[in-house]
Parts: sequence; structure tokens; C-alpha cells
Amino acid sequence: MKVFKKLFAFLIVAGFMFVLASCGSKSGVVANMEYTASTTKIKITATFAENEHLKDNTATVSIKEYSYGDDNSEVFEDQKTLTFSNDIYTKADDVEFSGLTKNTKYLYKLIVTYQDYAEVITTLEATTSNAGDTDEEAIGISTVEEFNAIGSNPTAHYVLKNNLDFTDKTLDNGITSSNMFKGSFDGGNYTIKNVKLTTSATALFTYTKDATIKNLKLDNISADYSTGRSNAGIGSLIGQAEGTIVNNITITNVDFKVKGNSSATINCGAVTGIATTSTFENVTATGVNIEFTQSRYKTNVGLFAGQLGNDNNRSVGKTTYNGEEVTLLAGKCFGSGAIKVTLFTSNDGYTHVGGFSGDISSPSLVYDSYANANITITKNVTVASDSTVSTDSVKSHIAVGGFVGCNNNGSMNIKKCLANASITAYAGNSEHVDAASNDLFTTSTSDDKYYAHIGGFVGVVRPIIANISDCIYKPVEEGIKVYASSTQTIDGNDVQVLFTGNTVAENKDSATKVTNLVEWSDGISLDGFGDVVKGYLNK
Repeated sequence: MKVFKKLFAFLIVAGFMFVLASCGSKSGVVANMEYTASTTKIKITATFAENEHLKDNTATVSIKEYSYGDDNSEVFEDQKTLTFSNDIYTKADDVEFSGLTKNTKYLYKLIVTYQDYAEVITTLEATTSNAGDTDEEAIGISTVEEFNAIGSNPTAHYVLKNNLDFTDKTLDNGITSSNMFKGSFDGGNYTIKNVKLTTSATALFTYTKDATIKNLKLDNISADYSTGRSNAGIGSLIGQAEGTIVNNITITNVDFKVKGNSSATINCGAVTGIATTSTFENVTATGVNIEFTQSRYKTNVGLFAGQLGNDNNRSVGKTTYNGEEVTLLAGKCFGSGAIKVTLFTSNDGYTHVGGFSGDISSPSLVYDSYANANITITKNVTVASDSTVSTDSVKSHIAVGGFVGCNNNGSMNIKKCLANASITAYAGNSEHVDAASNDLFTTSTSDDKYYAHIGGFVGVVRPIIANISDCIYKPVEEGIKVYASSTQTIDGNDVQVLFTGNTVAENKDSATKVTNLVEWSDGISLDGFGDVVKGYLNK
């Protein structure tokens, strides 16, 4: 009997509470909200109990967003009306509020309007994420689509969670000169493969500044700019880097085809096109094939980089070398493969080709690095197809080296490095000298800037060099092979227009700043050389 009385009392109380709830809500709508958040967006999912007023559309539902003022007051921000895709109206379509401030709390009110009466059914507090603010809060990337979204938050920290395959997908991550990548990217030793560079995306990260990229593998990176290319930094990893630290990167199978437009300045390398005040350590590129079908205005090309550094600022990274802390440009790095360049240079243009880098102009140190390079230079002497250039105006200032072309913009500091190189140069546009009048690498001038310099290790050493010391040039087969005349008659005088050298083609600085740069011999001592160079030579 006592049990019956308790049950009867419970039913009375429950019924009374139901009446109160019904009286408090004209629509009778019962709902719940859940959310997911990123740094700038909050997505809300609203679910409902079945309700006839929702089904017959006599009730409408919306969500209002509020931020909190300094005095904790509610400040209205936005409102979105809900729609329903399921026929029983128990789950609304998700709504997203964007443009929010990271790591900030917002208030959301679900409001039902019924018979001209608006009522708040439920509320939700949601906080945006601070993901990406630190390495510990790094944003995980698991899909190509997530990688392509990096440009929406280019200062964040990212970590790759698995391999990415760009087959049949476009690289379009929104990294531009006005939206540079300034965060960090940890590849987690995963691989990104089958990437085809595009007109706007000339590298995986087209522009970087004050960034860090590490622990990443790239495979099968290609670019086809053979129909013409304007100014660009072209690289598998970075197009143009500034103040960027790059560490522990492995790149395999690179295929670039480039044709320079008439006034194009192009820097091209398997790792990076051009990098200033940046540091590369344990970065390698193998299976590289770079072909310039037309080197036009200003071109720097190398198996590792097109151009590294300038003389205004030292690199951002440091290393200990011979017991002394120094700024580091590149250490324990190498590039291996082939470069073929067809010269088609205008009056003020130049082409710098190096097995490692076309141009190295930085007082920061390059050490324990090598180039394994097969370099071929030809000259386009049949230019009738281009009406903007006549044969007489095609003058070729070239600097070619097994390791570096030249230091065109400043200092150079290279120690304990190796150029393992084959360099072949043809004055014609095929594997012979086309005609007596076209067997030279320059035409109609004795001006110094149109000379050709081809050296086993470096083409041209310009003034303000720091030093090249304790380095080796190891010829592949015949080493340097040139099919051209070394002089031409200008104003009745024979003028030397072609300079070659087993290690240095032309040293325009003090000879004392190039020390112990030697051609390989079996008796050469490798004492003091690093593991990367010794490991290659001891294969």
C-alpha cells in the first residue's frame, strides 16, 4: 500500500511538471545544441524532439550569436536561420559562424518563433580553439584538402599525420607573396608525393618568411612551364624563402621544364628557387632533372637551389664548426641529377648554373655538402621563331660551376664541400658547333659581362668573397668539355670570350681567398671532411 501511495505521488508531481513545461513553451519545441570549433569558426549541430509545429512550418528556428563585453555583458554578433533536410525535422542542417577570434568564448541562443512569439529554447557557450599557436597545439593535416587550407591560417603550427598523394589533385594552398607561410610545418617523416606545380603554386610552399619546415619527404614533384614563365622562384619545397629554417628534408624524383619569358628573372632548384637569410641542414635532393628550354633574362639554376643568400644579412640558423659557433647557410646537404640549359639571353641578361646552386651570395657557412651533377649548356642560334629577338642581340653571360656558378650578389663562404661533375658546353643548339659564325658564347662586344666562365667547382669568383677552402672538384669522365672558340675578333683584335678552369674559371678576387680547392686524386686526404662528403666518396 505504501508503494502504491509513493507511485501515485510521483505521477502527480511528474504530471504537474509537464503542465508547467507546456505552459512555459508555446511551441513545445525541445532542442539540444553541440559544437565543434577551430581557431576562427564554430559549427553548431542542433537536434530536436519530434514536434508538429516544426513539421508544418508554423514554427521557425534560429541561432543568435553573442560575444562577451568587458563587463561580461552580451554583445549581439550574428544570427542564422536553421533549415531541415530530414522529413521528421529532428536534426537541423549544421550552421557555421566564422571570422571569430581564436581562444574566445561565445554564447549561442536557440530561438523558436511561434505565433509571433519568440522564445529561447536552449543556450550554449562555445570557445574557439587556440590550435596552431604552438608546436604542442599543432594543427594536424591528414588530407590534401587540409593541406590546401594552410593559407587560411599561414602563421599556425602544423603537423602531418600521414602520407599525402596529390595524384589528380591540384596544389592550391593559398600561399602567395601577400600571404606568406610564417608558421611551422612538421612532416612527421611522412611523404607528400605526385605534386604538379602550377602557375601560382611554384613550390609546395611558394613563399615563406620566418618559417620552419622539417621532417618531410617529397617524391615525384614536377613542373611544366615549357610554354613560358614570368618571374618566379621554382622549387619542390619552397619557391622563395626568407628567414626560414629547413631541416631533415628528403626529396626524390624532380622533373622541371622551364622556358623563360623575355624579361623573366627565374631562380630554380630542386629544393628552393631562392632563399635569403635562411638555413638548410640535412636536406637532400636526388633524381633531379631540370631543363631550361630557354634561359632568357636572368636565370639562376642548381640541383639544390637557384640562389642562396645575399650579403646584407646572415642566415637565421647556427651551427658549431671547428669549435666555433657560426651562422649556417647549408650543412650536410646535397643535390644529384642533371641540368640542361639552352641559352637565349638578352643584352642585359645572365645565366648562372651550379651543380649545387647557381648563385651563392652569403657570408654564412656552407659545409659538408656536395653536388653530383651532369650539366649541359647549349646556345640557341636559331632565333627566327621569336620576332622580338634578333640573332645579333643574343649575348650570353654565363657562369657555370660543378658546385656553384658564381657569387653575383655578395660574399661566399664554402668549406669542406665536393663537386662531382660533368660539364659539357656547346656553342650551337645541338651537339656540334653549327657554323663558324656561331661557335662562340658571345657576339659583337668585348664587354666583360658577356663572357662565358666554366669551372669545375665555381665559374666566377667575384670580389667581397669570404672564402672557398678545403674543397674538391671530382671530374666525371672527361670533366669539362667545351665545343666553342675561346676568342673572337672585335675591332680587329682577338678578344678572349671563354674562360675555363679545372676548379675556378675566373677569380676576380684575391687568390688567397680560394685555398686548398683541388681536383680529385686518389691520394687526397679526407681528414676533416664531414660524414656526408666522405660517405659519398667512399661509396
